[in-house]
Amino acid sequence: MPITTSPDDKYAFLFSGSTQPRYLLDLQGVFNTITQYYGYKSENIWVVTGDPTTLTTTEIPGAQNLENIVDEAGLNIEWVDFLNGVKANNAKVALLYFTGSGDSNGLFITPDITPTGLKVNSDWFKDRLNHPQVGLPPPLPDLRNCHVNIVMQQSHGGQFLTGVQNSDLSEYSFVAACGSGESMNYSTDGDDTDGGYFTYAWTKALQFEKLPAGGANPGKYADQLDTGNDINLISMAEARDFAVEYCANTAGKILSLTPTDCTDIGPDSFHYLGLPELNINNGDPKWWESPDIYLTHPGDGHATQDDIYHAGESNRINIKVANTGTHPVRSFWLGINHFGTGFTAIDFMFCENLDKDSGTAGLQLSTIIKAGDEYTHKYDKTFNAGETHDYIVARASLLQITTATLDAAASFNPLGLKTEARRNLDLYDSSVVVDKEVSPYQEEKFALLFSGSTADRYKTDIENVFTTLVDYYGFMPGQIWIVLGQTGNEPVCAGANFVSITNKGELETAFNSFAGTVSTLRPELAGTDYINSAVVYVTGKGNANNLEIVGDGSVTILEDEAWFSGKLNAITLDNCFLHLIMQQSYCQNFHVNDLDKLTRRGSITYASAYDQANAGNVTDGSYFTNAWCKGLQMEALPSDTTNFDDYADQLGVGAESTNLLVSLSEAQ
Repeated sequence: MPITTSPDDKYAFLFSGSTQPRYLLDLQGVFNTITQYYGYKSENIWVVTGDPTTLTTTEIPGAQNLENIVDEAGLNIEWVDFLNGVKANNAKVALLYFTGSGDSNGLFITPDITPTGLKVNSDWFKDRLNHPQVGLPPPLPDLRNCHVNIVMQQSHGGQFLTGVQNSDLSEYSFVAACGSGESMNYSTDGDDTDGGYFTYAWTKALQFEKLPAGGANPGKYADQLDTGNDINLISMAEARDFAVEYCANTAGKILSLTPTDCTDIGPDSFHYLGLPELNINNGDPKWWESPDIYLTHPGDGHATQDDIYHAGESNRINIKVANTGTHPVRSFWLGINHFGTGFTAIDFMFCENLDKDSGTAGLQLSTIIKAGDEYTHKYDKTFNAGETHDYIVARASLLQITTATLDAAASFNPLGLKTEARRNLDLYDSSVVVDKEVSPYQEEKFALLFSGSTADRYKTDIENVFTTLVDYYGFMPGQIWIVLGQTGNEPVCAGANFVSITNKGELETAFNSFAGTVSTLRPELAGTDYINSAVVYVTGKGNANNLEIVGDGSVTILEDEAWFSGKLNAITLDNCFLHLIMQQSYCQNFHVNDLDKLTRRGSITYASAYDQANAGNVTDGSYFTNAWCKGLQMEALPSDTTNFDDYADQLGVGAESTNLLVSLSEAQ
């Protein structure tokens, strides 16, 4: 039963019989620590007290399972509910925390702490931990498949260790603020500002605070107290030792009692509340476009995030690392590999330990990375002139990364990885002006729809796209070019400009005519920020290397990406937003590496990967184009999808996504 990084399998049961302010502070402190620093879900935490009139979300903000009981029967009911949750999610870690009042006979479960007050003792606790549970109707779930961490703040808490040791638990830790024969001094061992001092210091340990001066380990974190334990992981034993030293050397927090040693039982030498997990978004399915790797530039105060580098100038490389686990992080390793022109030469490598206490400029973490938090490392780098297309690989790890272990493969593909990602970069082109908007007028909308074949499936593709642009987006048919490499069986697109080609030269002429039109602004737009919008849609037959541009059965001409990119580059992007959609099989082979400007003013959509043939039929056309058009037409997703009944504009793809507007990424 290994401890995992998942927040779904972490559970907690927090209890106090009394709701005096200091005990509520105990519950608040533990609840806040495990939810904010360890990623425990509030719905997986039971907060139970013995006062039926007091506990509300005002006392424990964010809590969902707030329960008040009046007797042992009520406590048993809440315990069973907790165990049912543990079983339902196959919990791997359970924290059992108790505070309030106690005496030599047990823990008071209501505010009445007189000799006749209701109490539960070590035998009761053993019965609750055993399977089957004594006094409760079977069958019941149990904690035998969990790492169980038990913390007792109340007086005489140490007496409960006997019940734990005699239970069926096989993996657990136990610590108590008071030995079995010790009573908490109400005046000196806690207050109504910080709660019980042991719990107060114990939560500081778990939050990666430092020990004060005066003790044996001044300035150290809890994870540094046991040399046999992993650095960066705080064990229950280390949290206990930190709390003892913290209280002994902090004025006003000195305990009159001696917390018990932490008892660790099980195959593992150390017990934890969870484990951290570092994650860099790999951009799936666009594995070359990790959103967690991007550039910013000093010219605009690093406000713009992009993947365009300025040659000969300082560019800031930003690597966003998320802690998706269930344990905070105060130190990790980051490796960055920058490949220069042609993806063959390593321009530089960066492998450093980023630490909360690093004394080296640029390597100090500004904060503890809590579970669920993100941290962005910034690295300033001057890029060499003449590099036309680069990429960066980044890896994050709790273990040391060296230049020997950092991936140096130019063909690196991070799909399936969580800690490593890639971002392709393009060279800044100062001729492209970026502060423009798509014109809202029909006169500035253009499209070129191309297929080398007029077979029924591809004919349907052209018709679907034409209908979408004209009927839903106001494109004027006379500003749409239909370019076909085959005669007969032409698509029905009334009013469009049909162009038939039989060779590469004729296709080139068609492209040049289209490029010239969309690159020219109407005089009416002079003095405005509006420019044209153009769609280039490609369907038809393709193979692993080329696109078929003429396919009448007698002549087949195949062209590669370099030729195709050259045709699109004839479009002046100063005056046009260009959106390229490629439907043919293996279309990602036409990844237009040298279209630097297109990535800054437009979009590219691929229906298939490098090694994939596309599917479709005569009625619907190619399946991707059919669904892509439905997205643009504001049809809702079907019931068997993740986002059932959502429209494309609700998928939130892209930093500038807005409801009611369908982006090309959302349509994809």
